[in-house]
Amino acid sequence: MHGPCSHQRAVTEAVENTSEYLKQIINSVADPLFVKDRKHRWILLNQAFCDFMGHPSSKLIGKSDYDFFPKKEADVFWQKDEEVFQTGQENVNEEFFTDGTGSRRVIITKKTIYTGPSGEQCIVGIIRDMTDIKRTTEELRSAYEKLVALQSRLIQSEKMASLGQLAAGIAHEINNPTAYIISNLDMFQEYQSQVQKCFRIVAPYLSTIKELPQDQSKKLGEIMEDLPVLICETAQGAQRIKKIVQDLKVFAHPTEGTLEYGDLHACIDRAIDIMAGELKYKIKLVREYGHLPLVCFREQQMLQVFMNLLSNAAQAIETNGTIKIKTWPHGKEVHIEISDNGQGIAPDVISKIFDPFFTTKSVGQGTGLGLSVVHGIITKHQGTINAVSQVGEGAVFHIKLLRDGPGGSGVKKEQA
Repeated sequence: MHGPCSHQRAVTEAVENTSEYLKQIINSVADPLFVKDRKHRWILLNQAFCDFMGHPSSKLIGKSDYDFFPKKEADVFWQKDEEVFQTGQENVNEEFFTDGTGSRRVIITKKTIYTGPSGEQCIVGIIRDMTDIKRTTEELRSAYEKLVALQSRLIQSEKMASLGQLAAGIAHEINNPTAYIISNLDMFQEYQSQVQKCFRIVAPYLSTIKELPQDQSKKLGEIMEDLPVLICETAQGAQRIKKIVQDLKVFAHPTEGTLEYGDLHACIDRAIDIMAGELKYKIKLVREYGHLPLVCFREQQMLQVFMNLLSNAAQAIETNGTIKIKTWPHGKEVHIEISDNGQGIAPDVISKIFDPFFTTKSVGQGTGLGLSVVHGIITKHQGTINAVSQVGEGAVFHIKLLRDGPGGSGVKKEQA
C-alpha cells in the first residue's frame, strides 16, 4: 500500500511536471509573453520576453516597468495595464519604449485579464515588436514616392520630347513670315517718317484744295497722327512673336551651344545685370553664394534659365519684396536655389508650371514657355529642377547640376 507521503510526492511531482510542461509551452511562443499581478509586477515570463528585455528571468520576476524604463514610458504601460484591471476588457495598443541600446522601438501589446482560482487577478500580455516592420514600411513608402517622382519626370521628359518636335516645326513656320514682317515694318517706319515730313509741309494747303472735302482733310490729319502709334504697336507685336519663336527654338533644340567649364556665379550675376531694369525698383536681392568649383555648362542657355527664373520671381512680387539666390556644392553636384516672398503658387497649379504654354498670367503677359524652356535646358544638362510653394508665402526653385556636365565627363564627351 502506498502511504500519505507517497501520495503527496506523486501530487508534487505531477504539479512540477505540469509546471515544467507549461513553462516549455510558454517558452516555445516566439513572441514575448508576460504575466503581471495586481501590483503590476511580472510573475511569469517566457524566454522571448527575457531576450526582448535583455535580462534573465531572475532579474525580472517581481520587478515592474519602472525598474527598467524611463518614468514617462513606464507611466503609459501602467495606465494601459490599469485600464485592463478596471474594465476587465481586452486591450490592444501600439506603444513605444527605449531599449537597452537607447533605440526607440515600436510594439503592439495585447493584454487580457485573467482571474485565478482564488479570485486573484493578473494580466496576460503578448508583445509583437513592430520596429523593423515600421522601418521597412517607411522605406517602402519612401521608395514608392521616389518611383512616383521618377515616373512623373519620365512622363514629363516624353512629353517634352514630343512637344519639342512640334515646337521645332511651329518655330520654323513662324520664323520666316515674322522676319519679313519685322523687316517691312522697319521700312514702313522709315517711309512713314518721310511721309509725315511731307504732310507737315502740305497740311496748311489742304483746305485750299476744292476737290478735297473738309472732313476728309481733317480725317487725313488724324490718320497721320495715329500712324506712328499703330506702326509702333505692330512692331512690338512682331517682336513679341519673334521672342516666342526664339523660346520655341530653345525649347525644341536645348542642346545647342558649347559645353565649357565656367563660373556659375558669374553667369548668375550677368543675368542679374541684364534684369536690373525689372528688379531694381522693387526687389531686394540677397546672394548667399557658396564655394563652387568651376562647372561644365552651356553659358547662354544657363543665362536664359536664370533670367527666366528671376523674371518670374519679380513678377510674383506685387510691390516690394526679396529674391534670394543661394548656391552650395555637394559631392559631384552643385545646387542653386532661387526663392522669393511673392504671391506663391497654388497647389493645383504647381504640378503644371513646367508644361509648355501653361501660364497663370493674364493674356498678353506671358507665353507659357519660360519655365518649360528652363526645364528643357536643365534636363539636357542632366540636372533637375523642382519647385516648392505655398500661396502667399512665395516660391522656391531648386536646381541640381552635375559639376562635370552631362554624364559627368566634362567637355571631353562633347568634343569627341
